[in-house]
Amino acid sequence: MNLSVTIIGHNEVDHLRELLPQLKWATEIVYVDCESQDDSLEVARDLGCRVFSRPNNTNLNVNKSFAVDQASGDWVFYLDPDERLPELLVMEIEETLENTVNTAFRLNRRNHYFGHWLRHGSQYPDTQLRLFQRGSASFPNQHVHEKLVVEGSIGSLQNDMLHFPYLNISQFLSKFDPGCRRTGDCRKFYSLSATQTIFPFLKTLSV
Repeated sequence: MNLSVTIIGHNEVDHLRELLPQLKWATEIVYVDCESQDDSLEVARDLGCRVFSRPNNTNLNVNKSFAVDQASGDWVFYLDPDERLPELLVMEIEETLENTVNTAFRLNRRNHYFGHWLRHGSQYPDTQLRLFQRGSASFPNQHVHEKLVVEGSIGSLQNDMLHFPYLNISQFLSKFDPGCRRTGDCRKFYSLSATQTIFPFLKTLSV
């Protein structure tokens, strides 16, 4: 199996330190850094990635496309820094690609907030299309929410990938408040209106 994993990131050094050693099974890892101010680029280089540096485009798919264009593998799996591929999924990928007529594959993603898997509230199965033959899929690069366009048949993988977008409450709040995101101080965001919106959501994590 000749497979490239492609990743783009902005200030994701902690995730990269955990993720990259888990990807040694891949033929290569292409990492595109998007103007990080932490040690993301250096860590990726030290852990054996082919590294590139690009402007932090608000349309993430522009840099995802650039990363895919740098890949040399027969197959490409594009991955975000806060995602993980369990061992069973890796084994399934390796076995599946040995003999397949499909040019791309979908798989389900389990979203975890603060260590809890959100299996309800439209958070699962959160199907993703991430694995494809190089040259058979591309982003239109028109807007941030677009999907890969695939030429050929699409199969499905049985094992799930994992997603850890929010490890703590500050990371969650920073998505909604620019000042919190910039400074890391989210205390001012604990307003009455915020608690009316956020805490009912957090309550669902215990269900």
